[in-house]
Amino acid sequence: MALRDMMKGFNDISVSISQMLYVKLDNRWNSRFARVNFSRIYYVCKGEADVVCNGKSVHLTPGHIYFIPACSEFSYACAEYMEKLYIHVSVLQNNRYDLFSRLKDCVVLPGLDGEEIKRLCHCANSADVNDILYLKAHLHALLMQVVEKSGVDLGRPEVYSPLTERAMDYIEQDLHCGLTVKQVADGLHVSEDKLQRAFRQDLHIGVGRYITERVLYAAEERLRMSDESVCAISEWLGFCDQFYFSRRFADYFGVSPRRYRKQITMGQPVELD
Repeated sequence: MALRDMMKGFNDISVSISQMLYVKLDNRWNSRFARVNFSRIYYVCKGEADVVCNGKSVHLTPGHIYFIPACSEFSYACAEYMEKLYIHVSVLQNNRYDLFSRLKDCVVLPGLDGEEIKRLCHCANSADVNDILYLKAHLHALLMQVVEKSGVDLGRPEVYSPLTERAMDYIEQDLHCGLTVKQVADGLHVSEDKLQRAFRQDLHIGVGRYITERVLYAAEERLRMSDESVCAISEWLGFCDQFYFSRRFADYFGVSPRRYRKQITMGQPVELD
């Protein structure tokens, strides 16, 4: 039983990178997000900047690695100049929520030397299996350093009732803004009350809120990981028009979809030899 539980927990946690780039920044790197849906890792190499993570100010300086946890309230500003390697990483449970959203503070770790930074940059642009494994090993080791330094207990992997598991799968397969609790319950041949009780017991939120957050998280992920237009993403998720979609997105993330995408990719990319 213990081995089976360990294997399920292991397989239910996915670690993925959505962006990894070495960039030069100037005073245009200056904005505010109400929320970020992934964790950010900054390897600061030159210059300085400031971030605010959940109300706490952190001054970024060379020779350090900064881990900003998922779902933080986050803002940033560079007065003059900074060079950094950054990684956007998600560590998702089977409920599609990020494990590191349980952290509340930015975690500061010792930095890497120039050769290590170059190796990571090389791996980021390589399809070689050895390079991919090196990058995965580095990232997993860094995440463990974050856990140990922060002292946070990520706890045991969440175990849900079969009904909740089936409902989450159903929602993912038919994810759109018009999906209702009744449609999910009817699709699973259970009552709405029974479905709501299962979600509140397992996830501590109602089915409607879970659907809303999954729709918005899916939109955010699409903005980060594709070149699709805002209109196309809005249509894909079933919004009546892109203006309503933009308003709902801004209410949740604090900025419009267009501005969010622009800020996510801000900085002048640099190739390290």
